[in-house]
Amino acid sequence: MELAGKRVLITGASRGIGQALAERFTAAGARVALVARSEGPLKELADRLGGTAHPADLGDREQVVGLVDRVEGDGGPVDILVNNAGVDLTGSFLVN
Repeated sequence: MELAGKRVLITGASRGIGQALAERFTAAGARVALVARSEGPLKELADRLGGTAHPADLGDREQVVGLVDRVEGDGGPVDILVNNAGVDLTGSFLVN
């Protein structure tokens, strides 16, 4: 698949797998739009890769509403979506 010039939206992009994916997509010529809760690391990564940073907590519906419109308004339509964000739910699996 040719990635040069494609726009990739990556959630959970500020570290770990999301960061590695952003670096690989950029190396392949794609333009990345990065989403994560951690604004500082997200902005640093976007600046380093020439991408755009869109801080948001995807667990908060209010922050999700309009996210794609903001991303596309900041750099054009999204060609590829990588849903990498995870949610850490701490608690008992079984409920008495």
